[in-house]
Amino acid sequence: MPEAILEIRDLKVSFRTFSGRVQAVDIQSLAVLPQEILGLVGETGSGKSVTASTVLRLLPERKAIVEGGPVLFKGQDLLAKTEAEMRKIRGREIAMIFQDPMSSLNPVFTVGEPLTRIIAIHQGVSLKEARERALAALGRVRLPNPDKILGSYPHELSGGMRQRVMIGMALSSNPDLLFADEPTTALDVTIQAQILRLIDDLRHEIKASIVFITHNLGVIAKVSDRVAVMYAGNVIEVGPTRDIFHRPAHPYTGLLLKAIPRLGETRDKLPVIEGAVPVIRRPETGCYFHPRCPRRDDACREARPVLAPIGPGHYAACGKPA
Repeated sequence: MPEAILEIRDLKVSFRTFSGRVQAVDIQSLAVLPQEILGLVGETGSGKSVTASTVLRLLPERKAIVEGGPVLFKGQDLLAKTEAEMRKIRGREIAMIFQDPMSSLNPVFTVGEPLTRIIAIHQGVSLKEARERALAALGRVRLPNPDKILGSYPHELSGGMRQRVMIGMALSSNPDLLFADEPTTALDVTIQAQILRLIDDLRHEIKASIVFITHNLGVIAKVSDRVAVMYAGNVIEVGPTRDIFHRPAHPYTGLLLKAIPRLGETRDKLPVIEGAVPVIRRPETGCYFHPRCPRRDDACREARPVLAPIGPGHYAACGKPA
């Protein structure tokens, strides 16, 4: 296996709240390989977006408590970097496509304002040269008439066009690592398919690694090389996409897959996972999923399982078959 471009070990993230300290992430191990798409999946509240924000050091300092680590990017611990050093990495070497482009783009500025300034700052060129590169970036994401789009305000563009602008903005400096946080959630299925093809094409073009964050397993099956399943801030299973979908090893993964509607299959009721993702307020010794797990036993309450090999490149934090 090639050396990882990003490696997270023993990372814990919690937040100070009015009702006490709440744990959001507790990752034993997670790696992103060069030029792969890693699908990061799980229910809302499982810690996917917090993990990405931790890597980029975007969490609010007064509320977030980051412990453990390291978070190694190309061999350098991002948690040990100063804010000035991180500003040189964000956007240039690690970029992010946020979930809602309408809230990410400033409604009082044209699309060209932030895009040209980002390119000018990260690439050290004049605003004139930055504009030319911005036009090239919009052309790269298959947007027609880039010059007109640069002069448009966000509300003048469709949802698919705004998302393409955000992708072009994230890729404008050819980053080595890209986080795509639910980039297709607000789009209809036709535009969604176009965005997925675009992301896959651009991955090969700029030779970047991509962490694709979503709760949509259908999307993950289409675009990812490997899948990491998160639950209550933990990575509970990771492996090649085919293995995860055809031979899930963790009960939670198996239950997620059973809840997917099948084309041509008639059911009176879709299977559901009873309960909800727990709010972790203090360290617990057992498996976080055991209250909802149909295969739980007394051992599940006593010791927290660790990721163990199931097959080539396939690991799960549970010894019970799904």
